Amino acid sequence: MILLLGASLFALTPFLLPGQYELGTIYMRDKEFDKAFEIFSEAYAAGKPSPTIIASLARLYLHKGEVDQAIHLMEELNKLRTQDAEALRTLAAYYQSAQRLADYTRVLEKLRTIVPRESNLRALVDIYNFQARYTDQISVLQELINRGWGNAVDVEKVANFYASNGQIKRALGIFDSFKSQPKVIFDTQVMRLRLSLMLDAGKIADALSLSRKWYEASDHAPDLWEIAGIFTSKGHPEAALSLFETGIQGKLGLLTSRIRYGALLVSAQRHQEAYDLLATDIAAATPKPEAVEVYK
Repeated sequence: MILLLGASLFALTPFLLPGQYELGTIYMRDKEFDKAFEIFSEAYAAGKPSPTIIASLARLYLHKGEVDQAIHLMEELNKLRTQDAEALRTLAAYYQSAQRLADYTRVLEKLRTIVPRESNLRALVDIYNFQARYTDQISVLQELINRGWGNAVDVEKVANFYASNGQIKRALGIFDSFKSQPKVIFDTQVMRLRLSLMLDAGKIADALSLSRKWYEASDHAPDLWEIAGIFTSKGHPEAALSLFETGIQGKLGLLTSRIRYGALLVSAQRHQEAYDLLATDIAAATPKPEAVEVYK
């Protein structure tokens, strides 16, 4: 069993007879837990035990497998030191060990207000998700992002939540927190979502500018054809075509590339240009079925 005790608890000066506390800690260090338990039990029974005595005895009860008694002692300590974050973290760990989810959640929520830690906040995120408390979950994810502890998955979840509630502007605002973090802002899933939201908000020029930056700055960006597909799926084929305004001829050597570009032209109602592009393929002695299909 893992022994849990915050360093700040040991830093407190114990009220014991000279040498008794030191002897107890030596026994604990040397794993002579029965002797240590005897010493700290006597000190506790003597009345008005110090926080260190309570925490040490709780630790020993936990080692003995008596989790409920360990929890009782840590709850007593929490009443004495209500703002002691380290004691609260220890109590939270004991509750978790005892599978007392409601108590575990309550302590994590208190820790959130005292001294937030990323690990505690992420534990709350998991609990709220399990309990289908999605508004609370998003609140904690938003806090993780605001504190600089967010990642691409957090951004995607929060932005999707706001977007699903029609708060497109608020969803887009999430991405501003990550302008200085390329690994997050250029994550493929995040970028697809961000472009989609920008197009929903009518920010076509901004979406085009971001697409070009994404394509140029990230080793993991999809090719321009795939990015263009985001624009066409949102009903903006002309914007998709503008991604290829320069250097398009060098990209049309393959039949598949000509077909893709032809499809974009057709989507933009530029049928004659599509025909001119694919005329050679259509008129070839052995017509390419896929080329004919695109023109149709």
